[in-house]
Parts: sequence; structure tokens; C-alpha cells
Amino acid sequence: MAGNERERDFETAKAYALRLLKYRSRAEKELIAKLKEKGYSFVLITEVINWLKEYGFVNDESFAWLYAYDSLTIHFKGPHRIRRELINFGVDKDIVEKTLRKLEMEIDINSILKRYVERARTDFKDAKSLEKLKAKLYRRGFTNSMIVTVLKEVSISQDM
Repeated sequence: MAGNERERDFETAKAYALRLLKYRSRAEKELIAKLKEKGYSFVLITEVINWLKEYGFVNDESFAWLYAYDSLTIHFKGPHRIRRELINFGVDKDIVEKTLRKLEMEIDINSILKRYVERARTDFKDAKSLEKLKAKLYRRGFTNSMIVTVLKEVSISQDM
């Protein structure tokens, strides 16, 4: 009987984890926290996580890449903010740094930032609105050097 109940608990926990993964990819630590919230034992959580890893449902490296790529290209978040969010999800810092290096090599971050700035439709002659835009971009996780470079490019193209 105990083995039967244990198997049922495993299937229930596995189904819950798969249901969470159906909506979006998740970090291993994030899934562990969700399973703990549901009251599953450490042993059961470990079994479920190992099963998910074995079948490729949980992989922090692929999660970090997908999250970073979408955050930058769709949500216009900068590298600093992406780093902070991935670490908050529980992704190992080495994986986060590797992912951000790959992101910077494969994607032109300045062109994405430029696209965001052009959509903002800020008057570059008004100092107050320019400072607000700079502050917003900094909060979104872009570095000051990226912001200054792109604002100069966009400002010059608007003057022409």
C-alpha cells in the first residue's frame, strides 16, 4: 500500500510540475520552491526534479537563454535587469554570466535599444524629457554607455 501511495504522490507532483512548465520554461530552483509550497517532501521533490531533468523538461541553461532572449527582444529589458531577474529565479551565476555573454555576441543590443528609443518618441531638444527617458532606460537595465551611444545616434538621425 505504501509503495502505491508513494507512486501516486510522485505522479501528482510530476503532473503539477508539468502543468507549471506548460505555461513557460522555469528554473530548477523555481520549480523546487513551487513544489515545496504545495507541501511535497524533499525526497519526492528531488525525484520529480530528477525525472524532469532526465526527460529534458528542466534545464537552467536553456531556461536562462530563452528568458534572456525574450526579455531583451520582446520586453526591451537590458542586461543588468536580465541578470538580476535570472539570479532571482535561482539560476546559477556562472550560467547567467555565460548566457549574457552569448546574448551580447549574438544580438546587437544597441539596435534593440535604438528601436525602443525610437518608439518612445521623445523630444531630444527638451532636457527634462530626455532625462526621464535616460532614467527609464537605466531602470530597464541598460548601461549608461549604451544609453548615451544610442541617444546620440537617434538624436543625430532626428536632426537630419
